[in-house]
Amino acid sequence: MKILVIGDTHKIIDKAYETCLLEKDCDLIIHCGDYYADALELAKQLDRAIIAVNGNCDGVKIPDSKIQTIATPYGKIMVSHGHRQHVKQGLDELVDLAIERNCVAVCYGHTHTPSIEESRGIYLINPGSITRPRDGESGSYAIIQCDKNGLKAQIKKLGSSSKSDGKSKPAKEGKLRALLNYSDRF
Repeated sequence: MKILVIGDTHKIIDKAYETCLLEKDCDLIIHCGDYYADALELAKQLDRAIIAVNGNCDGVKIPDSKIQTIATPYGKIMVSHGHRQHVKQGLDELVDLAIERNCVAVCYGHTHTPSIEESRGIYLINPGSITRPRDGESGSYAIIQCDKNGLKAQIKKLGSSSKSDGKSKPAKEGKLRALLNYSDRF
């Protein structure tokens, strides 16, 4: 089974759409939140089902979809945006919840920074943001491949920016936008 994992698109879905077309051999697409409506629009444009959760920037006007669990040949994968598990302060709450739900892996977002870790036997996969990265890169997503014998995950970076030094810098945000976007209060 091959799974495409994206997240933190924040109402900018052109790169996500292109990535979904590029990775068209994936059996499943996961959107780790911010914005849930982006996942619905991608599903409509691609005519494919997408597993999605809401994030801290979604507000309360969408269906209550805070955590999803997906069955795979290797075991269950939990999907959460991560803000309610305080992933910016650490991943222990996320790992505890995954263990409680008998999951082998968790896909999450919120930090806009890609990472793959393992903690207490749980794979923790954050695709980063495909449109608003905070790691100085041009965006990223994750690919998970699993079968009954195991799970492998990798981060894929989008093409480098057009700047001559080959490095991109995170977009500057206004103070209000930054406060809202980095808030864990929702």
